[in-house]
Amino acid sequence: MIVPHRLRLLVVSVLLSVAGCGGSGEARTGFHAALAASGLTGPTAIAFAADGRLFICEKAGAVKVLVEGQSPKVALTLNVATSLEQGVSGIALDPDFATNRRLYVYYTANALSLSPPPSPSNRVSRFTMTGDVIDPASETILLQDIASVSGTHNAGCLRFGEDGKLYIATGDGGVPASAQDLGSLNGKILRINRDGSVPGDNPFVGQAAKRAEVYAYGLRNPFRFTFRPGDNALVIGDVGQDTWEEVNVGGAGANFGWPLHEGPSSDPAFVSPTYAYNHNSRGASITGGVFLIGSNYPEEYRGRYFFADFMQYKLNHVAIRLDNTVSAVEGFGSAEGLSSLGGSVVDIEQGPNGDLYLVDYLSGVVHRISFTDPP
Repeated sequence: MIVPHRLRLLVVSVLLSVAGCGGSGEARTGFHAALAASGLTGPTAIAFAADGRLFICEKAGAVKVLVEGQSPKVALTLNVATSLEQGVSGIALDPDFATNRRLYVYYTANALSLSPPPSPSNRVSRFTMTGDVIDPASETILLQDIASVSGTHNAGCLRFGEDGKLYIATGDGGVPASAQDLGSLNGKILRINRDGSVPGDNPFVGQAAKRAEVYAYGLRNPFRFTFRPGDNALVIGDVGQDTWEEVNVGGAGANFGWPLHEGPSSDPAFVSPTYAYNHNSRGASITGGVFLIGSNYPEEYRGRYFFADFMQYKLNHVAIRLDNTVSAVEGFGSAEGLSSLGGSVVDIEQGPNGDLYLVDYLSGVVHRISFTDPP
């Protein structure tokens, strides 16, 4: 499974059971859940094209394309390592995809991959698409040698910022000290140009023994991240170890503290989480993470940050303001009449139609959550 290693024994789907929005205890009418895609095997991440096509990654190596009203079709099959959390875990479409048909995939390379590494390691490759098929011969490796020593904590989220740069989340690879090592690509948010070169304004460019690709560091397994509307700050869901799950907000050069610190911190050397929650002796794994913008959802949901917890089977939303203060966390699900959603959410995205899409790893489906004004 391509989620934190303590989850790999979880083999059953569960129901979301979350607190009601607004505390009324009454279901709000107007929300609807439907299957956007089903019959998937270990889906891990999705991305939308502007024309509405949905790209779906599967852990074992497939990238599928879904045209609305049809079944997902295999567009690309990669040779990948699949031990524990290894596999295909991230995808992003080029900002100019409509004209250049380029897309980017994060996966764990194995001995059969292009330019195979001596041992499984994560990489970012660029591909070109023709029609609904991704040409395997078009693969261009942009970044590799992202260690996967233990098979765990691979991260893999890919996002383009408003600056046109590609941002890449990497886990510590099961070696916590690597997150503070600026000579390592692990436990970081990396930032590169679309051709794999390094932007000249990255914070550690030209500094001895520091990788120029590093943009922010001190992360354990930042499985999913996004950008905050208004200032383009990174908003990162970092999977914790035994005590804390974190939502971190920061930018160039930020050090989020792992493994020297986890959870809220008063140490000025670290950026303390904007929001964190204690496991309270329960398993936890923060996943997903997207701001709802440009939607026809009711006003109280717009602009809020939606995130999931894979192990606690929750979907929540919270306002994360530009001054990094947060509102009370609200549950999303039962209060909206959506309590039958599967619980193993590993990615949340907003479609071009404004709806939220939830990737359910164990059930092998993608849910679409829409809203229609009640009569």
